[in-house]
Amino acid sequence: MSDKGSGEALWFDDRSLRGACFTRVRLDGARFGDSHLKEAVVDDVNAQGMQFHNVDLSHVDFTNVTLAGAVIKNAGLSGLTIRDANLSGATIDGIPVTDMIAAWHKAQSA
Repeated sequence: MSDKGSGEALWFDDRSLRGACFTRVRLDGARFGDSHLKEAVVDDVNAQGMQFHNVDLSHVDFTNVTLAGAVIKNAGLSGLTIRDANLSGATIDGIPVTDMIAAWHKAQSA
């Protein structure tokens, strides 16, 4: 199904788009609900202001992403690994993460 660039909204309900490829496509304001995106690849995408609600992101790989200003709440983060990240200004429950790391290093060297 295609709108041939008319700008009209397309509605897909109870359809399989497995293996579909979207390149240089404007999806501003698009909604994905009760959908499966398992093993989908999102590359070179501007997702500013995107909202995730009731989403399973377990075993997801975020590489070279910007999460500046992002808010994570009511989240299960067990097993979460953060490597090679700029954590300046990042907080957990209002406590600066860089302070937590410094305190941990201090305790380890004591």
